[in-house]
Amino acid sequence: MIVEKFRKKKEVLVEVMGGKCFDCGYNKCMAALKPHHLDPKDKEIGLSRAISRYGIKKMLHESKKCVLLCSNCHRERHWKDGRAV
Repeated sequence: MIVEKFRKKKEVLVEVMGGKCFDCGYNKCMAALKPHHLDPKDKEIGLSRAISRYGIKKMLHESKKCVLLCSNCHRERHWKDGRAV
C-alpha cells in the first residue's frame, strides 16, 4: 500500500513536470526521472521526501522550483556544479 501511494504521487509529479527529462527528453521509465532544484538555496525539502511524507499540495509547491531530469542528466548536472563525486 505504501509503495502504491508513492507511485501514484510520483506519477502525478512526473505528469505535472512534463513527463520527460528536461535536458534530453528521456521518458521510458518513471523511476529514472527525478526532480532537480534549479537553485539549491530555494530548496525547502527534497521531492523524494515530499512524495513519501507530505501531501500533494506541498509536493507540487516544491516542484515549481525544479526541472525533471533523467538519472543520467541529473548526475551530470551535479557533477558539473561540483555536488557529485
